[in-house]
Amino acid sequence: MLMLAAHALLAMGVAAVLANHLTRPLRELTAKAQAIAAGDLSVRTQLEGEDEISELGRAFDRMAQRLQQSYGEVSRERGKILAAIEASHDAIWISDDSRHIVTVNSALERLTGHRRADLVGRTCRYLLGARMKDGQPICDTVCPFLHAASHETGAIEGFIPTTAGKQVWIEISHG
Repeated sequence: MLMLAAHALLAMGVAAVLANHLTRPLRELTAKAQAIAAGDLSVRTQLEGEDEISELGRAFDRMAQRLQQSYGEVSRERGKILAAIEASHDAIWISDDSRHIVTVNSALERLTGHRRADLVGRTCRYLLGARMKDGQPICDTVCPFLHAASHETGAIEGFIPTTAGKQVWIEISHG
């Protein structure tokens, strides 16, 4: 009986060591995957060996490296686009799908007197006071962002009042 208990304890000890040996790399891989999912693409699993878990870890490492390279390329291209927008003499604002202003260029600031910091993050609806030639708010009638299908050119002419009390004639288009 004592021998049976000793074998049972030994078996449980071996099972615990094996379980820890198998689950430790999985826990590490899970933690690294969570870090990658949270945006830290510099994380690497550094799992070594020829087993399936190590192979999975190397696949995660390759994925993170490719994502890091792709994000770098996207960031560089985004920088070029933003630089071109900033260099434009045309007043430009860019809105997201929910019509919140994402960015404006210096030309828009100079033209309207509105500061970039006061515009970015706010919805474009009524913010700049864009109106049709007859004085109707563009946002209520023919906004090219809301009613794109109803206008062949997608461009609307009107005016924006400046902070200095003047009216600046504009053409609003989407693309």
